[in-house]
Amino acid sequence: MRAIDVMEKHHQPDDKDDELLLFPPCPAEPLPSDCCGLGCTSCVYDMYEKELALWKIDCERIRNSSGSADADDDSSDVVQSPDEYRMLELLSITQMTSDCFRYTFILPKHQILPPTVGQYMVLRWKMANKVVTRQYTPINPAESKDKLDFIIKYKHLVMLAAGTGITPMIQLIQHVLHNDRDDTWLHLVYACKSYSTILCKDLLDQWSDYWNFSVVYVLSKEIEEDYVYHRYGDEVVFGSRLTEPMVRQYILNYTDSVRVLICGTKSFNEDMLSYLRNMDIPGKDIYKF
Repeated sequence: MRAIDVMEKHHQPDDKDDELLLFPPCPAEPLPSDCCGLGCTSCVYDMYEKELALWKIDCERIRNSSGSADADDDSSDVVQSPDEYRMLELLSITQMTSDCFRYTFILPKHQILPPTVGQYMVLRWKMANKVVTRQYTPINPAESKDKLDFIIKYKHLVMLAAGTGITPMIQLIQHVLHNDRDDTWLHLVYACKSYSTILCKDLLDQWSDYWNFSVVYVLSKEIEEDYVYHRYGDEVVFGSRLTEPMVRQYILNYTDSVRVLICGTKSFNEDMLSYLRNMDIPGKDIYKF
């Protein structure tokens, strides 16, 4: 069982010097790529400003209160509050498509969903030591009790592949790129011995023209001085295995909504899983073929 961080709980510090340690993490400012630029009513930047204001209120409450930044409030019939976050327990995650998941939460006792149809809710959780905030609309009927369901689609898929481990990624990439309604960003990090051993290079070249696909080639046995021919625009790392700093660089740019797929040799898979654990990437956001 996991819990999504929709309300921060704190205790009164014994010492003024420890006060800052009890403050909730400051909300992460959205990346420029997070904004679609279409002038949405609830832009990610608007949400960030609201989050920042709520965070300041939380910190002030901790500073001035006798012990709790947010007291439990189950007196309200509606689980959603415009003024504070509530803690919800995550019951299950069900995969619906390659990049879409159904998250089911347990509603607190005696609480129901908002009666307004189409009412969205703002969820906040911690991931990779950052606070992430997104808005989702429940799929349950209005005024439902007991459970709360959201359908959440990953915005980014990062694929870590080595050698023939590219094969399951090929099918997934085709599925996303050939669907005009799928706007998932695909990021492939492909480890090979040399440029000549890259599999399906013609397909990867074609897909590189798509706006939502990118690929980085990590060549362990080839040095740049011996590199005679390559396709213009290819991003290549020479003379190196896929290391933890590289993985960190490629993944932490997308921690707001990322799922990591892994496929390669046994040792490659073990290394990648170890790197991701060190980065505090949740297990639910990792899939090993």
